[in-house]
Amino acid sequence: MEFTSKKAIEKAIRDQITTNPRQAIKAMLRIFEYQTLSEQIGGFVKNDNGVGFMVFDSEILTSFCNQYMKKGQLSEKQIDILFKKIGKYASQLTRLAIENGIYVKNGKTWTIAKK
Repeated sequence: MEFTSKKAIEKAIRDQITTNPRQAIKAMLRIFEYQTLSEQIGGFVKNDNGVGFMVFDSEILTSFCNQYMKKGQLSEKQIDILFKKIGKYASQLTRLAIENGIYVKNGKTWTIAKK
C-alpha cells in the first residue's frame, strides 16, 4: 500500500482505529506505553510531552488499558467510547510508526516497510 503523504497515512490509521475494535485497542495500548509510569498508575497527565493521552482522556483510557491488561477484553460500551476518543491520536500514532520504521519514504510516496 502506498501513501502520498503523512496525512494520508494518518487518515488510514484514523479510519482503522475508529472502526476496528482490535486496532482501537492496539492503538490505545500503544499510546498508553508512552505515558510516564506515574501517569500510567494514576491515570492523570503530569507532563505535556507530546506523547500519551490528553488530560481529558487520561483517566478513562488508562482505566480501559488496565482492565484490558487484566481481563483481556472491553465491553461493547467501552469500545464505543474508545472509538470516539482514539481517533484524535492518529497523528501521534503516525509519528511513532514513522519513527519506528513502520512506514518509509520512497521518493514521493510512503510505503509500509518490508519485514
